[in-house]
Amino acid sequence: MTTSRFDRLVTLLKKLFQLDRPDLDFGFHRICTPRRERKTVELATNGEDLAERTSSIRVIRNTAPERRSMKISLPWLAAILAVCGFVFWLSWTRPERAGGPALPAPTQTEPDLIALPTEGSSEPCQVPLPWRIARLDEEFGLDADAAERVVGEAAGLWEEALGRPLFPHDPEAGMPVRFVYDQRQARTDERRRLEAELERSRGTLQPTDFEARARELAELLPPDTAEAAVYREAVVRDGAGGLTISREIRIHRFADPNDLRRVAAHELGHALGLGHAPEPGSLMRGGPAPEGDDRTGPVVGPADLARLRALCPGLRGETGGSN
Repeated sequence: MTTSRFDRLVTLLKKLFQLDRPDLDFGFHRICTPRRERKTVELATNGEDLAERTSSIRVIRNTAPERRSMKISLPWLAAILAVCGFVFWLSWTRPERAGGPALPAPTQTEPDLIALPTEGSSEPCQVPLPWRIARLDEEFGLDADAAERVVGEAAGLWEEALGRPLFPHDPEAGMPVRFVYDQRQARTDERRRLEAELERSRGTLQPTDFEARARELAELLPPDTAEAAVYREAVVRDGAGGLTISREIRIHRFADPNDLRRVAAHELGHALGLGHAPEPGSLMRGGPAPEGDDRTGPVVGPADLARLRALCPGLRGETGGSN
């Protein structure tokens, strides 16, 4: 019975792997197909008779079957064991195998880091929130004292509205405020330079010519709609429940000190946790500043103050903030 089953298995494997085809001489077939003995005969140059050389080759080949019969069993045994082992491995490694060991749930052994540009802080109302000027590219044409003064005035807008200190200046360990010069400020500077040249030529041009050149300039260099600055933070939560927050403000574009004051105050509002607001005139209004905002001083509007008080009830000042 066992011999009959083995013979049927061998027959099945022969059909499956096409072992009766001598032309398949690669991979698995090189292992299981008996190798044909080959005798390389060098061409004789001394006039030796070709028939004699042919008969000698036949004699050599006739002695091969005795050795071949001894070698057939080992390749067959290796092939059968390889196939059985492969099938067993497939059945053992199936994910849905019943009774298999359950994979352990991943454990959080490293801190969880979240780093991304964001509108409002994911950990709002963290005050006092000190700040410092950490970078000031010289292409802005702004000295460090002027930058600190304008950012301090921007922080004062929120402090005056709430009637309490929020953003103390700490030149050693405060939240970094970085002035990073790129193509946004370069484009703004070029547009302002051309506008100044056009304004100087107003007296020498006809009104129609002046208006035509102003339209050409507006088409050539329209107001930049790219973001002027960005508030970013990285939050690290460790396995013990601890929390570390790294914050920064990057300023890339402003038209003048008054515009810089508005941009800095907007990003400080994000640091407090406020997102963008839809109301016109709001300090937290998203997108580029509407035309004319650069000429008027920024203020914390009623909508900004109401949102901040709703988000952070504990930030109400003793004297009550002014609107």
